[in-house]
Amino acid sequence: MSHSPWAPDPAPHTPVPPVAPGDPFAVAPQGQWYGPDARHLQRPFTGPDPYLDYDRYGRPLNPIDPAHAAPSGTWQRPGIVTAAAVLAFIAGGLGSLGLIALMALGEFDTPFLTYLAVVGLLFGGIFVWGGVAALTGRSSRILVVLAIADVVLEIVLLVLTRDPSGGLLFPILIWVFLMQRRSRDWFRLRGGRTF
Repeated sequence: MSHSPWAPDPAPHTPVPPVAPGDPFAVAPQGQWYGPDARHLQRPFTGPDPYLDYDRYGRPLNPIDPAHAAPSGTWQRPGIVTAAAVLAFIAGGLGSLGLIALMALGEFDTPFLTYLAVVGLLFGGIFVWGGVAALTGRSSRILVVLAIADVVLEIVLLVLTRDPSGGLLFPILIWVFLMQRRSRDWFRLRGGRTF
């Protein structure tokens, strides 16, 4: 006996067997779904979201939506800005900790050295503050001016003490990194201040 594919099915389909309670591999029967009815969870439409910007067609300009996001790389911080901020954190943090340790040990016995230690602590705090300002894109001027002042101070100390152990490398690198065109353009794009 030949069975035609267009002939009616001799046996009706059997219903899906019931699922045992707590079965983690249970599949919902066709057209049904498990869980509470979600219709009561929907909110009525209350208008556009006041926290989003909208284009002229009423679509939200959302950075999550890739079609309306800013072009890639526009707001991405250049690596040289991050490097300058990290160098500022290292110079400010380690320099301040070292000066505090030396002051606690009583290494500064003359008023001039104590004055230089206080100036060094101020420089350390301003380096950290300038690093935060650079990371957020507010300003590169703080670190650039501070780096130049630190280089001048290190050269003066080198002439006075004839001790070449000063830290000229970090401020020079910070100045070079922040004066690059990419970093200056990024600060301008963010609305920050730069040279």
